[in-house]
Amino acid sequence: MRIVVFSSQIWNRTGGELNARDWALGLRSRGHKVVAYTPVPGRLAEEIRAAGVPFVDDPAAMRDEPDVMYGSGIHDVAALAARFPDVPIVQVSQQFDGWASFPSPLPQVVLHVCVDEINADSLANEFGVARERIRILHNAIDLALLKPRLRPLPVQPQRALAFVKRSAPYMRELQEACSLRGIELECVGPGAGNAIHDVFSAVAESDLVVGSARTALEGAAGGAAVLVADHRGLGGLLTSHDHARFCADNFGRELLTRPLDAASIGAEIDRYDAADAACVTRIVRETASQERQLERLESILLEATAAFRRDPAPPEARHRALSSYLARHLPRHGEPSPRHPHQAACAADPRFVNLDSQVSILSERVSGLELERALASGSASPVPSPAAAPKTRCNLLARSEELDAALSPNAFATFERIGALSAGASTYLARASEGCSEHYVQHTFAPKPGALTFSLGVREVSAPRLRLQLLTVGANGVVGDFDFRREQLSVSCIGLASGGNGGCRVLRDGWYTLWITALPPPGDPLMRCVIQLADRQERFTFTPHGEAILARGLQVELGPRPTPYQATPNAPRSRLGRLARKIAGLTRR
Repeated sequence: MRIVVFSSQIWNRTGGELNARDWALGLRSRGHKVVAYTPVPGRLAEEIRAAGVPFVDDPAAMRDEPDVMYGSGIHDVAALAARFPDVPIVQVSQQFDGWASFPSPLPQVVLHVCVDEINADSLANEFGVARERIRILHNAIDLALLKPRLRPLPVQPQRALAFVKRSAPYMRELQEACSLRGIELECVGPGAGNAIHDVFSAVAESDLVVGSARTALEGAAGGAAVLVADHRGLGGLLTSHDHARFCADNFGRELLTRPLDAASIGAEIDRYDAADAACVTRIVRETASQERQLERLESILLEATAAFRRDPAPPEARHRALSSYLARHLPRHGEPSPRHPHQAACAADPRFVNLDSQVSILSERVSGLELERALASGSASPVPSPAAAPKTRCNLLARSEELDAALSPNAFATFERIGALSAGASTYLARASEGCSEHYVQHTFAPKPGALTFSLGVREVSAPRLRLQLLTVGANGVVGDFDFRREQLSVSCIGLASGGNGGCRVLRDGWYTLWITALPPPGDPLMRCVIQLADRQERFTFTPHGEAILARGLQVELGPRPTPYQATPNAPRSRLGRLARKIAGLTRR
């Protein structure tokens, strides 16, 4: 068969995006002609292409009509249906609370595939999808990637590996529970600021893996005991007795219902049984192999093509449905897209930050909730709530109109003031320079207790992507990646920071206002804001070829949302300022 595998993004190493990669490569290995489509490609998409599967970010580029299209992303279904109106689609639902997983109403969608029962129940009971059109396809593991364990599981766990999707106070509780039991804990993943690409090598060195969803399955397949938990809650220790129930719920949301305190986590760790963990590993390897999953997937795709041939929707019905969908969901008058009653439930996901003010307001509310949770857990210093925050805030960046002198260039980058705008803010040119390296500039400042927001105006010159960072000296904070072409901002917390959020606003003449915010842990006397450039291949380490951006109105302030830029006076250089610049010169990330 000719198959298009698609996803709303193939960029990060999240479970859904890794599934898209594995489906594309797995179907190709079984003799099918596969093309991958995503509007947001990244390194993971390059992995697919390097393995021999072409990928596109515009459906119009595809010339060969496929037999079936399979993947996730409600808007992406519409894009593909417009390109190939006579081809059946099988849509995947992998996120219970993500709008990209909402079912498409287009008649080309013949079947819906869910990774667990909660997504199937949502499709049937929230969206009215007929049960006979829903199929369950659990996550799977490529057993060929498994690494042999370096040693048998000990009687008591000695090394634990936690996969952190999102930084939250539970990391401290997990650390405490492990420390009390003499267990060495390593935290990896986006929430820990410690990316990992070879999961199975790390699992082979660990006795206990802490994580959820696909991570939990990988931990068990790799031979470790597994504690199902993430920032949403505690599921429990994966045992042979509970395996079927945990698998039905995809080791995810339905299980993560218990509090994440050190006592509860410790009680689950104390249930560790090396012999039972080995039994779980055997079960997972027998039931969750990628080959079994691909056989099931092939039968679903064949079923969809046969059903579509038997009862194709008339062309008029397809055109009407697509027209209605676009009229309903294309953004207009500052409204979010999609305009759906369930959309507000997932508007806080930073991967889907919209460009309009209404989503910025929603993001502020979510950030406020994060702060309240952090305060309730005792992990944050008391700060004013977002609603009570003062309307006028102070820019913490000293000499903000002479930042060409105040910002410290690092790793081959320059920062040059080139003039003033009518609004009175100086404009700076940040340019990559010298040899192959990262290319960024940074400014170190003294923070205030509470949530901090870094905002600035940017305009592309010749760098298609931009990374903003707001970090303590101990590397706790927030990172935001902005794509000029797609006008998208992706935000994630790093280390022990919480409340990570961000936003983008489109201005005139190619300018954007970007902002990122986080609640850093107390204790670090200095923080740094960083502007980092990428090249045309979206690499952050590269040999420069003129990559540059314009920046103006740089501001760091207290609070979960930016206010209009306020210039700061060019005060004499203080002792703290000299210390900050000295540390900035010594700091290397």
